[in-house]
Amino acid sequence: MLKALIPAILLLAATPAGANCSQANIAGTWTAYSLSQDSGELAWTACNLVISTAGTFTTAGSSCTASGVTVKVQGSVKLAAAAKCAFSGSINAPSAGQTDPIPSLTLSLDKQTAIGVTGTNGAGNVSAFSMVKTK
Repeated sequence: MLKALIPAILLLAATPAGANCSQANIAGTWTAYSLSQDSGELAWTACNLVISTAGTFTTAGSSCTASGVTVKVQGSVKLAAAAKCAFSGSINAPSAGQTDPIPSLTLSLDKQTAIGVTGTNGAGNVSAFSMVKTK
């Protein structure tokens, strides 16, 4: 019986208190910064993302700027694992004709910061990004 309890106790201890998230935790205005590699060049991008409680990016307020060019972005993220505060989704820049998957986005315990990745593993255009909730 003790052998059966030890894994259960370790599993409970591995889940931080307060880690559970709901879809609504992603709502707000976020400033996001990404570092990416495209065609062998490193580049950074700054974004303002306004995300609804449903996880959609409002097109009126969401944009990204890279190399002095600002484009409107669309997208959405959905809760994928509540116990880990993990979300997944996609981001789309219609004017640039580009859509990137967001396979992983994880909120911090206080739900005020996040870190994630875009693109497809092994592909030439991937990025890591961080976000800070500003509203």
